[in-house]
Amino acid sequence: MGLSILLADGHTALRQSLRTLLEEHPQWRVVAEAADGREAVRQAVETIPDVVVMDVALPLLNGIEATRQIVRLVPTAKVVILSMHVDEGYVAPILEAGAVGYLLKYCADIELVPAVMAVASGHVFLSPSIPRSMLPDRGPSTPRG
Repeated sequence: MGLSILLADGHTALRQSLRTLLEEHPQWRVVAEAADGREAVRQAVETIPDVVVMDVALPLLNGIEATRQIVRLVPTAKVVILSMHVDEGYVAPILEAGAVGYLLKYCADIELVPAVMAVASGHVFLSPSIPRSMLPDRGPSTPRG
């Protein structure tokens, strides 16, 4: 059937842009969208997506807590976080919550597709703008955008 994806971002225009970018791949399908963290968790449980692409700054339930809940409730889902922040205060808690991808929003048009490919294949993907010192110690399978 291909790769199923859940998009979660509070900005409708950004979700639509990301959907367009992802659906250029004929084997990929956006199965659900969410505008807040609670909806993201609910949609993940209902649709069991392969990949969740989620903003860290979601209303009602932030992306860190939503990630924690999604990886607990849908352990097969791979979470890729979108953020505007490079600092360790954001990156470390997100990775500790269970995300396997971290992209900077301003690079999403270039890095989203490689990130989804990497995490769907079982790899961790961090935006090349993330300092190497923040990489999780998960072995040699960490592509760097």
